[in-house]
Amino acid sequence: RWLLDRLGAEALRQGSGVLDVAGGKGELAWELVNLNHVPANVIEPRPLDFASCAGKFSYGIYWRNPIWHSYLHCAHDPKQTTRAPQHLRLLLDASTLEWALDPEGHPEEAFAAGRHAARMLRWTRKGLHEHEEEEEQREEDDGRRADVGKWEDDEEGGQEQDQLELQPEVEGDGQIVTSAELAQSIVRDCSAVVALHPDQAAEPAIRLAVALCKPFAVVPCCVYALEFPKRKLQSGAPVRTYEDLLEYL
Repeated sequence: RWLLDRLGAEALRQGSGVLDVAGGKGELAWELVNLNHVPANVIEPRPLDFASCAGKFSYGIYWRNPIWHSYLHCAHDPKQTTRAPQHLRLLLDASTLEWALDPEGHPEEAFAAGRHAARMLRWTRKGLHEHEEEEEQREEDDGRRADVGKWEDDEEGGQEQDQLELQPEVEGDGQIVTSAELAQSIVRDCSAVVALHPDQAAEPAIRLAVALCKPFAVVPCCVYALEFPKRKLQSGAPVRTYEDLLEYL
């Protein structure tokens, strides 16, 4: 609603449309594409999942409350074929910013490296981390040596947990962008940059929008003070709290 009220659907439809940074399952982009006829693309390292959106569309849930009708630019038709937003499977970090904004260099190589880095990430009990098989093997071996008896007693349960954590690679529901040239065009020609709870990508999202002279909407979440120890306020104080983060951004 905020995007439609502040920027308007016509403005959002310009160029390649809205760029949804760290878009999670891709639901915002999906709704913009299918409910508002606004082109939208997602930068997100994980596979997208539109099952919930498609279900709500099919059953008419988006249209049940009249208060939302003015924000819907299509009528309910359960037989209508929905469209999947394009998916740039990348982390928006310093390297991706350099790739997106620098017309020189080697865009194909940088794009391929960014896609590989994104695919190496896995959700664990400690959050989103790079999947390093050698480190995991060392930790597993240490655990076995520390408590061999317990491992043997609970071997079946441990194997089930490993299968849950190391799931096979999936592409997800988005239209995967594999061309560096197309990916750069999508980023540079976007109508607006949006980042809702983007974790570490909050600052890069703003830097990208400013560099491209694009409107942006960013709702930061976690501070990640330990991950970004060099962030300082104008007073010289480190960025430690959410209020500090807002001021810094």
